[in-house]
Amino acid sequence: MVVEDEVASRVALNHLLGRLGVKVTQVGDAEAAARLVRSTPVAARPQAVLVDYNLPGADGLSFLQWLESFDAAVRLALVTAQDRAALHDLPESVAFFRKPASFDRIVSFLALTLSDPSKQTTTRGV
Repeated sequence: MVVEDEVASRVALNHLLGRLGVKVTQVGDAEAAARLVRSTPVAARPQAVLVDYNLPGADGLSFLQWLESFDAAVRLALVTAQDRAALHDLPESVAFFRKPASFDRIVSFLALTLSDPSKQTTTRGV
């Protein structure tokens, strides 16, 4: 799942990850993402979630903290222009990508996530 309010960024990530055979769900804000996760059966939830920090409504970090408590099996990543040191509440389990994020680093994160048998579900996707 990609949670990003900038349509161009969502579309670009969807296109690039789609070329790798990864199914991507796109959402524009944290509230919509939370509704989608809550309404999705566990086996069909995304294995990884990439979240922008600056979102309308609830910020990306708040959403990641909620999601980590709701479904500990999902791998989480925060994408932001802020320095890592400024994000004191970022859990150690959340991957951090500073914008502009390297597509190769994101692909590496997803490759590890999607190939880890302990993170596998019946649906291969983000």
